[in-house]
Amino acid sequence: MMRKSFSPIDNEVLKAVVVQFNADQLLTERPSVSTLVRESLVRRAKDFNIVLDDVAITYLLYGAEFSKAVEQKLKLWHFLVMKRKKSNVKSRYTCAEY
Repeated sequence: MMRKSFSPIDNEVLKAVVVQFNADQLLTERPSVSTLVRESLVRRAKDFNIVLDDVAITYLLYGAEFSKAVEQKLKLWHFLVMKRKKSNVKSRYTCAEY
């Protein structure tokens, strides 16, 4: 029989892995997180005589607070990039005047 999910094992392993990373790392180090989840799931499934051929994280949902924090950070980065571009343009004109 083929199953797509083993909920008790999934939740246990995901919680154990996710707690090792902060919110930024979950996004920026996704391949490492995925590898660790896969290795942990395979190891844990063996305790139940289950052999996993493949593991894929197909859907990942973040909480509202995390999503809001990411959105605020993106707005800040955008603001800083625009500010930098604006200051570079001004400094070029300033240098050209001398």
